[in-house]
Amino acid sequence: PRWYGGVRTAATSSLGIVMMISSRSRCQMRSTLGVAGLPGYPKRLWFPHRGNRRIINGMPVSIEAARHRIAALAARAVDGAEFRSGVLDILHDVAPWDGAVLTQFDPATMLFTAGTMLNVDTSYNPIVATLEFSGNEPDQFADLATRSPGFAILSSTVGGDMAASARYREVLHPQGLRDELRAVCGTGRSCWGGVSLLR
Repeated sequence: PRWYGGVRTAATSSLGIVMMISSRSRCQMRSTLGVAGLPGYPKRLWFPHRGNRRIINGMPVSIEAARHRIAALAARAVDGAEFRSGVLDILHDVAPWDGAVLTQFDPATMLFTAGTMLNVDTSYNPIVATLEFSGNEPDQFADLATRSPGFAILSSTVGGDMAASARYREVLHPQGLRDELRAVCGTGRSCWGGVSLLR
């Protein structure tokens, strides 16, 4: 369908946001994001860099190669579920996560229309939806859609006070997750989706 094709095209071009986070926002990504009182919490949320290559297990992972893989996936995926799952797998190679969500939105209303969740407990979905549209939670996708660049790291937004976020208290912490990176996917002024990478 035309709408699905538009989403796929938009997601392919806009997931460059996530790749851009990896390559151009190193200063934010490498800053200390530790949370007091959480033993073993990593001092860096993401992984070391060498130019535009991410070093994982001693092997370089090219940001540009990931972009090409997403474009190829968009051309061959038979449906939105396959595309979303594949994108999250590719992102895992660039910025390893413990849980991830890729959600499609209706750009006119910002309501969720489809989504893929990997390694997260779906029983929390009603809480997530309620918090997302409450207007009181930091880094809501509708807010990120109005920012440039359209991404945020929860621990940075709340200044390390994770308890200030109901999403952390009621969804992330009970699942053993300690932080979240969110980014929106869009073209022009339209936001077609959002990605959440969790650790």
